[in-house]
Amino acid sequence: MYALIALGYTMVYGILKFINFAHSDIVVLGAWISYTLATKLLPLLGLDPHNPATAPPLWVGGAILVAAMVACGLIGFAIERLALYGRCGGRRGSTC
Repeated sequence: MYALIALGYTMVYGILKFINFAHSDIVVLGAWISYTLATKLLPLLGLDPHNPATAPPLWVGGAILVAAMVACGLIGFAIERLALYGRCGGRRGSTC
């Protein structure tokens, strides 16, 4: 996970020549989405998320992580389309 974040920082710095720390917002959002999904989904499956004696199956953890990744990807896409291309008039590579 840390390697992917570092790779994102390196790519942004290598292309734009400035350090952009906006990745941390999406990483924290992904953690929050994972926690929220786990606390809402596990009781629906009959599991208590606060009782370590009843461990959920592994597929539940994988499904929660995939759902959080999809949600963060969609949010990142929306941020790119609305904030970057909306502000720059759709010109790719423009610094506005």
